[in-house]
Amino acid sequence: MENSIYIGNCPICREYGRLEVIIHVKTSDCSVMCEECLAEWNTPEDALKNVNGFRKSYQKAEARTATLEEVESAGWGKYIIK
Repeated sequence: MENSIYIGNCPICREYGRLEVIIHVKTSDCSVMCEECLAEWNTPEDALKNVNGFRKSYQKAEARTATLEEVESAGWGKYIIK
């Protein structure tokens, strides 16, 4: 996704994919999703520890790239990697 914010590499696909912060359009909740295998977690802690993961098949209008402001508002700014 364009202007994506990443918190690390995916533990599911052996760090091939990057963990991107996304926003669910209907709820405005942040989550973390691997850009390659599409595994998803509700928090950065869960994603980095590979616990409580799941997969959801999103329609294009259901999720989008989170903005820096949204990531920081969720308290996840400390997880952002350069």
